[in-house]
Amino acid sequence: MGLLCQQPQVRDDYASLTDEISKLVERSAQLGKEFTALIEVSGDRGHVGTRAVATVHGILSEIETNATAYAAIARQSSMSLGEQAQVSAQAVRSMDATLGAVESDLAATPS
Repeated sequence: MGLLCQQPQVRDDYASLTDEISKLVERSAQLGKEFTALIEVSGDRGHVGTRAVATVHGILSEIETNATAYAAIARQSSMSLGEQAQVSAQAVRSMDATLGAVESDLAATPS
């Protein structure tokens, strides 16, 4: 290489080639840094998404639990209302019987 480097054109071409290689190495290093940063951002976003999914899952589980509890309360309330209706009907029958007895007593009492 000693003999080749003594010729001006070869030296200039060699210097130009090494300069281009150096630029490519620098650009490759920069692209590597940018690529690494993109991977980190992507990973961070993946973690945020995972946390969001976990939060939504927790909320949906809580909604399901509450809905089950509310359904049980509604069933109990419905049963209570049915029992109250039966008691009310029985009270009306008792009042009718009492009214009938009072009317009978009034009719049997001489004026």
